[in-house]
Amino acid sequence: MPIGPFLRRELITSGRRGTLFADRRAVVVVSALVVAGIVGVWDWEGWDRASQTGASRFALIAFGGIVATQMMLLVAWVPSLVGPGIASERDRKSLDSLLCTPFASWEIVLGVVAAGLLRCLNGMISLAPLVVLVVYLGGVDPRWVLLAGAATGSTAVLLASLSVAMSAGARSSARGVSQAVVAAIAWNFLPGLIVMTLPRIWPSAARLVIPAVLPVLDGGPLAVLLTLARVVPRGPLVSVVVKMVAIQAVASLGFVLWTIRRLRPASRAAHDAESRAGLLRMVQARWWPRPACGDDPVLWHELHPGRRGSVLGLWTDRGVNLLWIG
Repeated sequence: MPIGPFLRRELITSGRRGTLFADRRAVVVVSALVVAGIVGVWDWEGWDRASQTGASRFALIAFGGIVATQMMLLVAWVPSLVGPGIASERDRKSLDSLLCTPFASWEIVLGVVAAGLLRCLNGMISLAPLVVLVVYLGGVDPRWVLLAGAATGSTAVLLASLSVAMSAGARSSARGVSQAVVAAIAWNFLPGLIVMTLPRIWPSAARLVIPAVLPVLDGGPLAVLLTLARVVPRGPLVSVVVKMVAIQAVASLGFVLWTIRRLRPASRAAHDAESRAGLLRMVQARWWPRPACGDDPVLWHELHPGRRGSVLGLWTDRGVNLLWIG
């Protein structure tokens, strides 16, 4: 099995760090809190939960809350697991050795993706008893369970493929994680924000931008949420989910193929960039030296960090903050 060594290493390291059980506890606790919150709101409003119709409606809402929680956990979790995959090897100076082994580029990329998905599956599989309990006692249609499983699985694969694409070109694991998180947030939330706000802000530009943004919106779970909330209806719910799974499958394949093609050239480019960055730091240290530390090292560290951020990174941070505030 070409990706077997990567999976074996992930199982060994996760078991030694104790993250296998920690991930399961975190997922179960968060999902249980969501279900408890739904129960509290349901009882606070005095809605029926005793009759067969009321119990079925409550179970369907609780199941939807669990699926929504899974989606949010995936968006926050998968980039942090897969984002440092290749970049961390570059941090440890072991990527060159890995590229010199008999492993092909596609084996390395698929191995990193599979290792991250394995750990993600380890956490999500702990929800099986809770989902079975809700579905069995509430009488939720098993077809909805299969549809939700296909949607969460395709979303996890897409996020992993997007994260490994960002990690392949990152010069450090920290940058790999940050770029993967920004890319995941942009893919899942930025199209919906554009579709909802641009027609009110700039109607003439909306007629040109929105048709190009809608396919990306259909490829994320936000399209399902907007359809259920009837804010931006994208069609019948089943067709929306099937379209999302299809778009995510095509996008995942594209990201993986792009990463395989650029893995070795990106590694050489990262080495060249490190050399240029070292020369730039020498010039900056010569012409823009940092002042002495003084009596307040904490304030000095905040005012004069060790690495100067680029202008592009600075404006990217400001743009992300502006989007979240908006």
